[in-house]
Amino acid sequence: MGWETRRNRRFYYRSVHTDQGCRKVYIGNGDAGAQAAAVDEARRAALAAERDRQAANRQHLMTVADVTRLFDDALDTLLHAELLVSGFQKKHRRWRAPT
Repeated sequence: MGWETRRNRRFYYRSVHTDQGCRKVYIGNGDAGAQAAAVDEARRAALAAERDRQAANRQHLMTVADVTRLFDDALDTLLHAELLVSGFQKKHRRWRAPT
């Protein structure tokens, strides 16, 4: 929620999510509200940094998966070439030995 102004005074509220829904909880005004706001802002910044770190990690893993997929495709091609050169035939999706 954050800061709310009522009758020219500022009050800090925090949103609390429960099974019944979301509700506002009064934290305080003045120094108490400012301290709670600073704690909440630090927590939000830490969560944002963690989300960014996880996104970068996911991107790195996707890159590794792409390289692995390319390597796997190259090995399949090499294996097929080797089997064909050795006289094997592919019938009904199975490799058959030369007769």
